[in-house]
Amino acid sequence: MKKVLTTIAVCLSLTALSAQSDADITYLINGRFYTQMPASLQPECIAARDKIVDADGNVFCELVLKPGCKLTADELSQAVPAARVPNGEKVLQQRNRQTRAGERPAPVPKTVAPDTTLAVLHAGDRLEAFSVTDTEGTNWNETNTIGKPLVLSFWAIDCAPCLAQMPELNRWLTVCPDVNYLAVTRNTAAQIDGAVKKRNFLFRQVPDNRTLFEMFGIKQLPATVLVDKRGFIRMIVSGTDAQKRAELLKELKELEEK
Repeated sequence: MKKVLTTIAVCLSLTALSAQSDADITYLINGRFYTQMPASLQPECIAARDKIVDADGNVFCELVLKPGCKLTADELSQAVPAARVPNGEKVLQQRNRQTRAGERPAPVPKTVAPDTTLAVLHAGDRLEAFSVTDTEGTNWNETNTIGKPLVLSFWAIDCAPCLAQMPELNRWLTVCPDVNYLAVTRNTAAQIDGAVKKRNFLFRQVPDNRTLFEMFGIKQLPATVLVDKRGFIRMIVSGTDAQKRAELLKELKELEEK
């Protein structure tokens, strides 16, 4: 009988595990499946992260939570039934058998070369070296952003949710003025000029960018990254809705006050 699980390794990212799109990566948390990382889940609650690739190439990231850490009732209700996840029931059955036997996926030995497709940052990491220039000619890097929280808003001109959230993101500058705000896009400065002016988007614009997209493994837009005053990544959120934006702003207020 063909084994369901063919590859098991350490998940190095909470938001992007491979070159696949976010829709191709499923999170397994306490026996429940999620298509995106639950927004309330903080890095200090994660006891272990394991990557599972089944025989058909489906990617699962199993997150083991520390005692006392739990998802919100809202997030529990958003779980995807195993029957709707490709090979979900088989993966869950096998992991349940391993759990009962006291087993869990072993971490990759340190002597094994890292999988470069997983080499992206996640919450809890320190910001890596980078250097980008905004449309006003100001250079931003991992050094001159220290001392203030940093917000990175990843967007594109053909992303309707990105454009729709701009007025609310502008309000963040009033609520949290002592913060560095960068809007990062792969579009060129000429391409974004009209959209930025029409919506009076107040974030500093970093156009024609690949560095930061690759650093965070951004696949889904919009995406938002919060970095604290010391340069440590606190939140990485894919997609947008009222709840996600509220949680991001709440965290940003706390980062500005600390």
